Amino acid sequence: KMRITSAGYHGIGTKTPDGKLELSQDSADCNLIVTTYDDDSSEYSSLILRKSDGTEADTDLIHDDDILGAIRFEGLDNDSGGIFLPGAEIIARINGTPNDNVMPCDLEFWTNTGGTAATQRMTIYEGGNVNIPGSVGIGTATSPSELLHLKSATAAGIFIEADTDNSSQEDAYIKLSADNTSAVAEFAISSNAGDRITGGISANVTILGSETNDPVQLFTNNTARLNILANGKVGIGIN
Repeated sequence: KMRITSAGYHGIGTKTPDGKLELSQDSADCNLIVTTYDDDSSEYSSLILRKSDGTEADTDLIHDDDILGAIRFEGLDNDSGGIFLPGAEIIARINGTPNDNVMPCDLEFWTNTGGTAATQRMTIYEGGNVNIPGSVGIGTATSPSELLHLKSATAAGIFIEADTDNSSQEDAYIKLSADNTSAVAEFAISSNAGDRITGGISANVTILGSETNDPVQLFTNNTARLNILANGKVGIGIN
């Protein structure tokens, strides 16, 4: 049954809707189902959340940092007399200057670890970059032990592939930096001789070393075995 309150709120399955439309169900799943029947593959069901400044009669351009819409997951915090608290949220937020045929927008993901509000955990920026403030675990059953933790019961690998069209001779590399970039090391495949280091001997050479004026060490059993000083001198078993 449907109820319309004096405030104009619509309730289906409830006499006290908390918003313009609320669906409620006791002792069973409460589902909202939108179905399209059409042989045309371009026809489909959709949920559209829209935002405009101004009023319906006099719309206006939205602005930077406006929220276009959000999907919010809530749970009741007490057996009796409690309130619904956010457990997770997905938010679409403007990042930039909207204009004719231009709508720059980020997508934010929030979770709640045990407080009264959710915390932003990941953002997909309007340009496609992704920011994750916390740690990422792939294949880990519990919290990752580092910023990036890969775990597998079988072989585990990282594959970095560059210059897939073999047209511009781009390099594949891993760069390490510490002390606010005062120390920088690199492991790479250099497509052109001398691209990444002075004195490169050939194209497609594998390089490992320091970009800054710092030594390089190779070690086994947690003990340095080979030392290359910044001036190029090499020590084996000595510093």
